[in-house]
Amino acid sequence: MALRHKLLLAFLLPLGLALGVSWAVHAALASSLSTGRWVTHTLQVIAAVREQREVIQEAVAALRGYLVSGEPRLLSEYDRAQGRFAEVSQALLARVNDNPPQAERVRELIARFERWQEEVAEPEVRAVQSGQPVPPALMARSQEQLGRIRGVSEALEAAEQALLQERLAASEAASRRAQWLAVAGPASALALALGMVLWLVLHALRRIQRLAGVAQALGEGDLSHRAPVDGADEVGELARTLNRMAGRLESAQETLRRNEAALRSSLRRLELLPRVSQTLIHRRDLDQMLQGLVNDVAAALPADRVTLMVMDLEERRVTHSVRAGPGAGQVVDVGFDELMQGLTGWALRELEPALSPKGRPDPRESPEVQRRRAETGCGAVLVMPLHYQGRKLGTLTAINRPDQRDFDQQDVELLETVINQAVVAIENARLFESVNQSEALYRGMVSALSEGVVVQDAQGHIVAANAAAGALLGLTPGQMVGRSSREASWRTVREDGRPLPGEEHPSMVALRTGQPQQGVIMGVHRPDGALVWISVNAQPLFHPGEERPYAAVASFFDVTEIKQTREALAQQVASLEAERSFESRLNQLSSLLQACLSLEEAGEVIAHVAPGLFEGTGGAVYLLNPSRNLMEVLASWGGPPPEAFSPEGCWGLRRGQLHWVADSRKGLRCEHLEGALPASYACQPLSAQGETLGLLYLGSPPPTEAPEREQQRVMLVSDQLALAIANLRLRETLRHQSIRDALTGLFNRRYLEETLQREFFRARRAQRPLSLLFFDVDHFKSFNDAHGHEAGDQVLQALGHLVRSRFRAEDVPCRYGGEEFVVILPDARLEDGRRRAEQLREAAKHLALSYQGKTLGPISLSVGVAAYPEHGDNPETLLAMADGALYQAKRQGRDRVVVADWGEGEQA
Repeated sequence: MALRHKLLLAFLLPLGLALGVSWAVHAALASSLSTGRWVTHTLQVIAAVREQREVIQEAVAALRGYLVSGEPRLLSEYDRAQGRFAEVSQALLARVNDNPPQAERVRELIARFERWQEEVAEPEVRAVQSGQPVPPALMARSQEQLGRIRGVSEALEAAEQALLQERLAASEAASRRAQWLAVAGPASALALALGMVLWLVLHALRRIQRLAGVAQALGEGDLSHRAPVDGADEVGELARTLNRMAGRLESAQETLRRNEAALRSSLRRLELLPRVSQTLIHRRDLDQMLQGLVNDVAAALPADRVTLMVMDLEERRVTHSVRAGPGAGQVVDVGFDELMQGLTGWALRELEPALSPKGRPDPRESPEVQRRRAETGCGAVLVMPLHYQGRKLGTLTAINRPDQRDFDQQDVELLETVINQAVVAIENARLFESVNQSEALYRGMVSALSEGVVVQDAQGHIVAANAAAGALLGLTPGQMVGRSSREASWRTVREDGRPLPGEEHPSMVALRTGQPQQGVIMGVHRPDGALVWISVNAQPLFHPGEERPYAAVASFFDVTEIKQTREALAQQVASLEAERSFESRLNQLSSLLQACLSLEEAGEVIAHVAPGLFEGTGGAVYLLNPSRNLMEVLASWGGPPPEAFSPEGCWGLRRGQLHWVADSRKGLRCEHLEGALPASYACQPLSAQGETLGLLYLGSPPPTEAPEREQQRVMLVSDQLALAIANLRLRETLRHQSIRDALTGLFNRRYLEETLQREFFRARRAQRPLSLLFFDVDHFKSFNDAHGHEAGDQVLQALGHLVRSRFRAEDVPCRYGGEEFVVILPDARLEDGRRRAEQLREAAKHLALSYQGKTLGPISLSVGVAAYPEHGDNPETLLAMADGALYQAKRQGRDRVVVADWGEGEQA
């Protein structure tokens, strides 16, 4: 091979190697950027999953608040959460369409939530709206379905987290590969070139002694030397070729230096993305995350200082501000309004990067801002807006010194990539803060407790335990290692007290199902016999690529005091609910009693409401009869109807106060108690305005509450009963006075008109007969003139007594006026009415009356009879027909009964 060919080969090989290394570095950089975009996409999906879960939690919290309080506002919040759920779910589904398994999980979660709405939430809302309690089975189904929804959501997030880790690993691998190529490639090319040159020089030395000095200089790396050209022969050609090669090597060396500088700059940018990803993933605190981000950006850019500001544009304030870089201490704080007048405001308004080169004024900034930048030694300025899903979050500002290069488009693109990741992380951090606030109470309670931690292998044997676990369970860590959850010596119980088999321990369930177990409450009997309650979280551990866990980690903490507190609180709540229920039923009793029109209605109301006031208790309400010598039953419940008794047979009535016997075998027994004695009983007199009206009697099992509380309830109920009974009696007295004729004791004319209307239309509606008797005393005016009005009144009184004794309870005898009377006979046919009239007329003849020692003459009656439907289709006509029959009896000679006919009725 000719010498020139060897020299050409010595140049082409290292040049080709350098070009290959450059292409490989470019490919690695492109791969890293692509992986970074996928990392950003995965973070967005995770944020959407968590937002969807938060919406579900808001919907469940609003629904539970509505079920407890019934407030319409909470139902509206529940409806809004439903709408948000649909929006968030559709956005999430659009993001995971490139991943069919994840898309299927999202659809499953949507279907499960809609099923929960249809089968649980809507029936619960309808139950509350209809005033019915929510069935326990429905509440249990709600817990089950929500648990499944939570499981699908956690599986969805876990899959995205795994995908995120894979993409981060790929990004780091691409970065390392590019770094290795950038360092090893140029060195290899240079080493290859030097080796070829040295080989050619050494080879030429053996043949050409004249070029030894030049070849030696070139071999030592001094490419400025040139061989003397002393002819056109092969040696001269060799010298010329050597000189050309030296010049080309010198140019290639300069090119390599420039390439190395460019590669180092690219590597700094390439290393920024993984560092930023690590910062955003591993720092949950927003301030720490922002500080780590600006530190990474300041290290990668030719910037003197970098500032990141998170803003609340509605409140016009900066919520977070962090700085980094050598000149960070020179930053001068300015007000929000001044910020919005410069590049910061322009970038936020336009949502575009604002790049201001050094040395030139920027019209987008006010003169005051330009002057301050010049005073602080600012060079170029680059402001990047931070926005996420249309919401403006803040800005990232980079400022360099005048002696540093201007920012270029590569810097803008790099920051855009960083910001795309950062805004997602900032939103995630805000979501974390929101979740942390909602869990602040729980975290505060748990923060002071030392959690126990145990690790169990696939067979359930404990392989490691910390001291806190031993302290909680009453064992040392050494005593716990090697033991299995299946061992009966653990003596574990469920939250409801039933035994908990070892196979159902949270760790065993996590190992068996591969699913984490959260917040499982269980009790453990320690070796000293004490029962400690713990809350357990169990997490399965997997080897990469395997579906079955190889171990499980369980953490638990003592919730014994919390459980006891909750049980005590539940008892207090139950007591308050019982008091509220009692007050509600007492108000119901009072309201119903006020609406009663008679004591009989009051008795029905008491028998209906009292069992709810005194659950599990039988009893009765007695009223003192008008003669005040007998207690008669008004209402009874929870047992056979009691007998009437004498007031002297009750200690409560004797003493005029509550007689409470907690144990009927020991206390003073009332004589009115018959048959099997109740375990305890109470007799409370019913008194109003100093008058004893009756008695409230209660017989029940041994009291489950404090006797004072039950006695107070008895007193409250007795006061309501006494007041209602007194009002009803007063009302009956007033009504009796308003509808009764004072002289005869019969109903008066006003009551006749009301009753005739009611009974007539009742008969017509039921298609039943109705008879009407209209009668008066014959020659009553002459009787008054002969014997005086007082004697006449005595006759009317006797006649009233006769009428009351001759007719049924459902019949309505009335004094129409003067000596005229009317009797309404419901369900009596015309013939029945005529017969009853004859009986009354005959009975009146046998009245033996005397006044002031004088015998009053015999009394005779003239009676007219009319009936429905024979004599009219309205009460007025029927009364007129009976009146006409009465006048017909008068005309026919008196002392007789006449049935109405249409001719006489029309004349009347």
